[in-house]
This record gives sequence, C-alpha cells and structure tokens, in this order.
Amino acid sequence: MAAVQFARAARVSSIIAIASSKRHEYLKTLGATQSFDYNDTDVIEKVKSALQSTSGTIWAFDALGSPESQVLLKKAIPQHDRTVLASVLLGGDPEYKAIMGARHFDVEFELPGGQKVVWPKDMAAADRHWRGFRWAVENYGAPGGYVPALVRAFEGSGENAIKEVYNVKNMSTFGKLVLKHPLK
Repeated sequence: MAAVQFARAARVSSIIAIASSKRHEYLKTLGATQSFDYNDTDVIEKVKSALQSTSGTIWAFDALGSPESQVLLKKAIPQHDRTVLASVLLGGDPEYKAIMGARHFDVEFELPGGQKVVWPKDMAAADRHWRGFRWAVENYGAPGGYVPALVRAFEGSGENAIKEVYNVKNMSTFGKLVLKHPLK
C-alpha cells in the first residue's frame, strides 16, 4: 500500500496493482490507476496488455515477496527496453533488486545457507529515501497525502495467533497484523 502511495507522490503516471478484486477500489483511492485480480486466469495477459504501450521505464515491485510472486510478476512484464524489477524478498531471483531503506551506510546480511546480501552505501539513494520519508510525515493523513496501512490488533491465544499469521501468509486478510502480548 505504501508503494502505491509513494509512486503516486513521485508522479508515476500508470500504477498497476495486482490484488484481490475486493481491494481494487481501496487501492485506487491510494493512487492505483488500474487494478487486476490475481485470481483471474488471464491476469498475466491483461497486465502485459496494459503495459504494452509504456514508453518510459517499467518499475515492477513484488510486494508479496515469494519466489512464486517474482516469477508471476516477471511473466506479466512485456518485452521492454527499460524495466526495473524490485522485491521485498531477500535472496530471490537475482534479476530483482532487493529493497533496503537504509542506504547511508553499507548493509550486509548473511542468509541461512551462506548467501550474502549486500547493499553498498549510496548517498543519492539515501537522499531519495529521506525525501520520501519526509513527504510521508508531512502529509500523514492529509487529503491526497499518506494514508497509514490498515492495522488489525489480535488478542487471544498463541494457537489462534499462529492461525492469524497463516491467514496473512495465505492472503486471506488485508493490512498489517499486530499480536497483542502477552498471548493468552
């Protein structure tokens, strides 16, 4: 949801969201110009068709962060001279750039299995990040500004908390889940 809003604030002209049809209207209020249902059997072809006339850079962002979502998103992008693939998944498809907010210093992670993920210091990227952050703070909750994510607080047993986490993983809920501690 934040990615859609930051794209809108950056004046991206075409913002395409792939989500449950129940979420399309909400995503349009955040700035999505077109929405497609991920349950539609033709979703890949529909997105490709929508992107066919793109003359500028295609910025493709995988916000789900799974190997499967990266594969599907890549299939939905038509042949194009300028495409940037980005994801929240660390260590996925090497053609995707992993997203990192802290760029004013070197960041290095070692993932299970020994794979290293490195973001070298990039002051130009750090400046862009800070400008985006300042925009979100200055426009927080304002009309046409930054709308915070929907947050649902769960209070209950550990067993039910695990079920709630699986619901998020399986995309049967929307927004952010917060578990109130101590669990019962």
